[in-house]
Amino acid sequence: MEDLLDITIAPEKAKPGIRYLSTAFDYMLVMGPINMFYSRTHQNTTLVWIFLLAWIIYFPIVEGISGQTLGKRIFKLKVLRTDFSKQSILNSFFRRIFDVIDFLPIFGVFGLIVASSNNKVQRIGDLIAKTIVVKA
Repeated sequence: MEDLLDITIAPEKAKPGIRYLSTAFDYMLVMGPINMFYSRTHQNTTLVWIFLLAWIIYFPIVEGISGQTLGKRIFKLKVLRTDFSKQSILNSFFRRIFDVIDFLPIFGVFGLIVASSNNKVQRIGDLIAKTIVVKA
């Protein structure tokens, strides 16, 4: 006999525009100060390594532990696996590897188009890592 009370309520999916704003906030928060303080005193290759280190520490680790970066927390969003369980740091890392495709070519327009064109509002990184961004 099935338990009639075994109901899973799915959290509300985050809209692409608010996701874009939270990510833009995170990039300005993390990369802005690095660019401001180090770009005048370091060579371009050093700056790239500093950006990469900051990106690895901030995005995959913080998001993998709590499901939220500061931008997502401020905009009341959270990253979960598609089965609504908590994601891991490794899972978050796989999700974030695709930031290069989703965000960099044209300031996030490609990721915004992909997220707007599927019913789970997933960008390429979400599709690969099997994650979803929901309202917290």
